[in-house]
Order: sequence, then structure tokens, then C-alpha cells
Amino acid sequence: MSMSQNSRRQFIAQSAATAGALAFPLVAGAQPKAIKIGVLHPVTGALPYSGQQCREGALMAIEDINKAG
Repeated sequence: MSMSQNSRRQFIAQSAATAGALAFPLVAGAQPKAIKIGVLHPVTGALPYSGQQCREGALMAIEDINKAG
């Protein structure tokens, strides 16, 4: 391996390490974004009882997901 290939590899490795070190504060400070969930279920007509169960099930699932992080 010649000296120029070795110095090129060193340069690339050092550049990658520097870029990672500079990007770390950006990643560490990132806040998770909220996710909007839409559920389509009946609330009037012939099946409002079924729609209420669907709504309650979706809310329980959202609660479980939020508890898990």
C-alpha cells in the first residue's frame, strides 16, 4: 500500500469521525414527533354500539403504545 492510499484512508476516517461528532448534538436533541391516528367507525345509524367499541379499542391501543414509549 502506498503512502497516498494510506493518507487517503486516514483522511476519510477522520472526516467521518468529525462529521459524526458534529452531528451528535443534533441527534441527541431531536424530539419525537407526534403521530396522528385516524379511525373510521360508525357513530350513528344502525351500528353506533359497534362504533363505540371500535373507538374504545383504538384509545386503549394508543394508551398502550404511549406507555411503551
